[in-house]
Amino acid sequence: MRESICFHSYTPCEEQPFEDDSFDLVSSQFGFEYSDVELTLREVRRVLTPGGRFIAISHHVDSDLIKAASTELDVYRYALDELDLFGRVRNYMSALGKLSGSPKKLAKTLERAKPYSQDVNEGMDLFRQRHPDDECSKGIVGAISYLARGARQATKEQRRAAVEAAADDFRFAQARLQDMVAAALSQEQIDSLSVTARAAGFESVFCLRLFDEDRGLAGWQIHMR
Repeated sequence: MRESICFHSYTPCEEQPFEDDSFDLVSSQFGFEYSDVELTLREVRRVLTPGGRFIAISHHVDSDLIKAASTELDVYRYALDELDLFGRVRNYMSALGKLSGSPKKLAKTLERAKPYSQDVNEGMDLFRQRHPDDECSKGIVGAISYLARGARQATKEQRRAAVEAAADDFRFAQARLQDMVAAALSQEQIDSLSVTARAAGFESVFCLRLFDEDRGLAGWQIHMR
């Protein structure tokens, strides 16, 4: 079965490499709302056969998933933007220098780095006070604690690379959440989507709220023909 599936990676929704009237069904699961919706609907209509269907599940602005993403995004904003925790760690790691030489020289290095260490601790204390328990904040605290524990055993270059890698990981996660929240569709946007779909050539459009097994709002069900 898997051998019969053909994958087209890095294919824009708005510009698909298929002939007109190629498919009886096009589906999307939390995908097409991230694209230029108007262009995507025109392209989907083009590749569908007459009477073909487009079925999608999309993010709802009031869904439990989007609410959780918004809450997590607040954690990232506070840690990465307001407190700049990784910037503080970066300054501390830079102040440590090479951490080599005589015990006296090492003691001077650590003394020179002490204000930067205190700055990291102050930032972490503020962060823990506002976000003490959620998994997102625990991940950030854990990453910074790991960097701090390994600082004296690593070279200056290794420390720098480790901090940048950790900061990039959390920045990527923050950007992903921002995209998710921005892509979520409100009732007003769904109403506009219906108008856009008909302008693209769809004759019937049905958009319904989708609920999970616990009756929590999960997204939108979108059916077009």
